[in-house]
Amino acid sequence: MTRKPGRPPAQSDLLGAPPGHETVAADRKTKVRRTARAARPRSEGAKKPESPLQADLFTSPLPPRPRPPRTRFDAEELRLSVVPTSGFSAQAAPDSWLYLVTDTEDASQLLDHGLPLRKTHPPLLTERGGVATG
Repeated sequence: MTRKPGRPPAQSDLLGAPPGHETVAADRKTKVRRTARAARPRSEGAKKPESPLQADLFTSPLPPRPRPPRTRFDAEELRLSVVPTSGFSAQAAPDSWLYLVTDTEDASQLLDHGLPLRKTHPPLLTERGGVATG
């Protein structure tokens, strides 16, 4: 049985080959590999392209500032308008509008300054049937 460093032992007598035959062939292969490696030209003269330097982060303009969160809707944006209560009746067909019932003073504030957005006091909107009086 022959033994090479780093490899399991080979038993040539089990394969029917004469002893020492396999080790000579294996030695020849490794010698061929070593000479092929040595014959390869090394490319020491060829350099990898250098990566460009990182741009100066302080020379570019600043990104735009984030918008502050909205606190109100504009009256024009919501198309707010005053509708007198006499225009509502129980027999009227439903429409696709939402209504906010409030007094005249608050209605004029909403038309002038828009509808405030507050999580604690959201506006209570209703459809036409919720405003109609019987």
